[in-house]
Parts: sequence; C-alpha cells; structure tokens
Amino acid sequence: MFKEIVTDEGAALQAGVAFFITFSVFFLIMFRAWRVRRDDDHVANLPLEGDSETSHTH
Repeated sequence: MFKEIVTDEGAALQAGVAFFITFSVFFLIMFRAWRVRRDDDHVANLPLEGDSETSHTH
C-alpha cells in the first residue's frame, strides 16, 4: 500500500528527516518544560524577605 504512495527514494528520506526533526524539537521542548517546572518549585519554596521567626525582635 505504501509502495504506491512513496515511489521515490528521496521522498522516503525526506519523510524520515522531517519526522526526526519534529521529534527532536518536541523532545527539546518537553525537556526544557520539565526543567523549568523543577526550578520554579525551588523558587516557590524560598522564604519571603522578613518572613522568618528570627526577624521579629519586638
């Protein structure tokens, strides 16, 4: 069935390269999103300025 659709060897190579590029971009975006979430969680847990118990001296 696919032999009738892809008759040129160059077309099959182009489809493979296009799939590889698409998968690579998707993986890169997912990897960066995963790392940003972890960094945001770390920043979200930082104490606010002047919010510690030792800062209250009165």
